[in-house]
Amino acid sequence: MQRPELLRALRNGWRAHRLFATGAWVLGFLVLVVSWNDPARAAFWGAGAIVWVSGVAPKMASVDPRWLDDALGVRHSDVLVARAVVAVSYAMGVLGPVGVSLSIRHGGAGATVALGLLGLTIVTAVSGAWAAGAWRRHGQWAYSAIALVAWAGFVRVWG
Repeated sequence: MQRPELLRALRNGWRAHRLFATGAWVLGFLVLVVSWNDPARAAFWGAGAIVWVSGVAPKMASVDPRWLDDALGVRHSDVLVARAVVAVSYAMGVLGPVGVSLSIRHGGAGATVALGLLGLTIVTAVSGAWAAGAWRRHGQWAYSAIALVAWAGFVRVWG
């Protein structure tokens, strides 16, 4: 299955924004250590880390020239989906350690918080890709507002 837009997004994410990929794992293990005994703290810090890591989608659009989509012959919607997939895969660096520790340490209650974090990951990745598609160079500003509201809502419900 040929997916040039996904390969390009993965390449762009790794070459230009490697900090998000490696930072996700560092943050994931820091959140694991900080919140080992408290699922509310894991929800707060884990959600904040996921919101930051999912910000890779609008950052990718800011350095990706618009003419490249036309030159490669890919659809705009496919590029947005590819950016969202990259953001979700990077956020798994946070969700993996935090979700496993929540599920092991706190059982069913921790597993529901981990599922909530997965939902937040998908929402922020899709909204980041949407903001990138709508505002290209200024998508980070729109994403930041959306992400802060999503983080606050998540902490209010799960924290």
